[in-house]
Amino acid sequence: MIEKRQLFPIRLSPSETLEVWAPGITAALDAARMALPYLRQQAGTSGGALARGDEGLTYILTCLLCGATNLSDPGKSQLVALQEHQMEAYGFTSQAFQSALSVSWQMQDETRYVWVVPQAFADLLHLPQRCFMRAIRRPPKEQQAVPTTQLRPSGVVRTLEYKRPIDGVVTQMVSVEDEDEHTWYGFPCGEESTSVRLAWPRSEWRLADWLE
Repeated sequence: MIEKRQLFPIRLSPSETLEVWAPGITAALDAARMALPYLRQQAGTSGGALARGDEGLTYILTCLLCGATNLSDPGKSQLVALQEHQMEAYGFTSQAFQSALSVSWQMQDETRYVWVVPQAFADLLHLPQRCFMRAIRRPPKEQQAVPTTQLRPSGVVRTLEYKRPIDGVVTQMVSVEDEDEHTWYGFPCGEESTSVRLAWPRSEWRLADWLE
């Protein structure tokens, strides 16, 4: 039985906000960290034609286990063709696909998705890694629900610090509404009326109020 999932928007760095559908924050953080290297990778089409969805959006589908891109099979969508390839080559089952968590990253000119299976399925199928499929969708803006503009209650303002390996420390003022052992939850200051509440992982961000 698949656990009920909710959306976790996770600010992994000042410029990277990933969205994960997961049963809890621990699973969401785990999947986000697994997927991030594959979300960052540049992807080409390997000379093949781009797949085309029902709404005319083009996308690139890649098997992350072998690199096969935009597989085709007459009479089948490229997603079905890729899934059947993974079933034949790696023993994937419908349960394995259903157990996977989806991690997405909205960029300026495209949206990237990576699917991550739980460790138990990776062990059962003897997979070399847990990230098994990536989709890159274009053009830049997808049809999405208009965000609510109602005012949300203010939290406690905190300064969170992120240390980038190349150019040093970046700080962000955050209105923190809740927290747990893994994460702070809140809005970047000044965006409370329009943004979705983000998760700020403690492993990537630390309190820096002493800088004020």
